Amino acid sequence: MRSENQDDPWVVPPELRLNNKELNEVDNLVNNEALGFDAPVNILLAGNSGDGKSTLANAMLGVDLAATGTGFPVTKGIQCYEYRDKPLTLFDTEGFEVLDSKRTVGAVRELIEREVRR
Repeated sequence: MRSENQDDPWVVPPELRLNNKELNEVDNLVNNEALGFDAPVNILLAGNSGDGKSTLANAMLGVDLAATGTGFPVTKGIQCYEYRDKPLTLFDTEGFEVLDSKRTVGAVRELIEREVRR
C-alpha cells in the first residue's frame, strides 16, 4: 500500500476501507446471487501501482490467483480472473501511472468495448 499522505487523492480514508469480515460479506452476497443479476458481475480494479488491486482480487475470489508483490509493479496489462462457480469476473489492471495513463485507459476502453459485444 502507498503512504498515508493526506494530500494524495488516491488514498482511501480509513473509514472507507473494508476489513476481512466486510470482504467476506461482499463475497457471500455475490455467492448467493443477492445482486439479482442474470449474468456474472464484472468488476474492473483500477488504481496506482502498489495500491493492492491484485490482493483485493484474491480476497474477493477467496483464492490466490493474482500474482502480488511489494516494491515493484507485478500486474502487466489487464488480467481476467474467474473462479469456480462464483458469478464474478474480476479485471485486474496494471497501475494507472500518470506517464502511462493514456495507454492504460485505452486498454480499459478496448476491454469494455469487447465485453459489451460478447
